[in-house]
Amino acid sequence: MKSSNKPRIRQRSHAIILSSEGFSIDKISSILQIGRDAISRWLYSWEISGLEGLKDRYRSGSPSKLTLYEKKLVIELAKENPRSITNIRAALFEITGKTVSDSTIKRILKGSRHCWKKIRKSVKGKRNQEEFDAAKAEIEELLAIACDEEIELWFFDESGFYLQPSVPYAWQPIGTTIEVPS
Repeated sequence: MKSSNKPRIRQRSHAIILSSEGFSIDKISSILQIGRDAISRWLYSWEISGLEGLKDRYRSGSPSKLTLYEKKLVIELAKENPRSITNIRAALFEITGKTVSDSTIKRILKGSRHCWKKIRKSVKGKRNQEEFDAAKAEIEELLAIACDEEIELWFFDESGFYLQPSVPYAWQPIGTTIEVPS
């Protein structure tokens, strides 16, 4: 038996002990922070095969580094900071002490029906009409002064060095769009 299998067998044996002490599958799942279906499978394997049933069978790929709780945490962190996988990963490390790749974070978000799409920077129907009208009047006034050649008027597109991309994208639940004020 591989040494990496021992912690899982220990965890599964804890589930068996808790079950023998009368704890329900839901309670065991809550205590061990493991999915209810996994606990049920372990108990069934124990009944059928004994200790041998608690061992992992061969499977391709490695088991997930994150528990179900930690995967839910990734989704919550994405709600707080939907525009940066790096910040989600850093916050996850701060809370759990576990490091995962960007692709792992993306896989979790895609699995929870999130997509990476453009967010709305401004919604015309929700803008402050008074501020908009005041800015529009100020621009018209400046244009009139520039037409009289009293001033030289230049317009800038706000390009330059900025940490937020000019075309903002974010992780969002499918079917919704995040709106941020412009």
